[in-house]
Amino acid sequence: MSAPDATGRFGDFGGRFVPEALMPACLELESAFVDAWSDPTFVEEYHLVLREFAGRPTPVTPLTRLSERLGIRLYAKREDLAHTGSHKINNVIGQTLLTKRMGKRRVIAETGAGQHGVATATAATFKVPMWVHVWTMCAIAVPLCTLLTIFGDRLTVFVHNIEDRGHHWCQTHHCPRFEMHRKESEVKPSP
Repeated sequence: MSAPDATGRFGDFGGRFVPEALMPACLELESAFVDAWSDPTFVEEYHLVLREFAGRPTPVTPLTRLSERLGIRLYAKREDLAHTGSHKINNVIGQTLLTKRMGKRRVIAETGAGQHGVATATAATFKVPMWVHVWTMCAIAVPLCTLLTIFGDRLTVFVHNIEDRGHHWCQTHHCPRFEMHRKESEVKPSP
């Protein structure tokens, strides 16, 4: 993994672009991540949990008929077979283990269609309280929240109307130091 420069940037276009109020939390998170990733025990636990809990690595399946039709060899990485049905569990497991290591009180996630929320709710298994903010329309909210509530008492689900998203983001993220935040577009110290 390549590291960002001193300003948190990767070349001209990638890097850390966050409001100044979030910088102390981002720098704290970056420092904790660098420390954790250099600790073989943390990395070993992360890989163990990915393998035994999330079903990693997922298989690569040859797409035989499509390959024959196109005259090339095609394969599909079967992320649908991962626990929670997507790659999002990878980030959530790492973030949850890091949250515990940092001594934070909870993980806060935001989700729209629900895959990030389901992955975060699943990680409540690791005894870290989870708050999942669901930004959706009514037709999706009921089945999604029903699914999220099966993950136990360490999970609190908040449902919000999608039109209120920007206002709520401003209201809830004014004090970034009290716990680790996740959102679908991944607010984090560096990409």
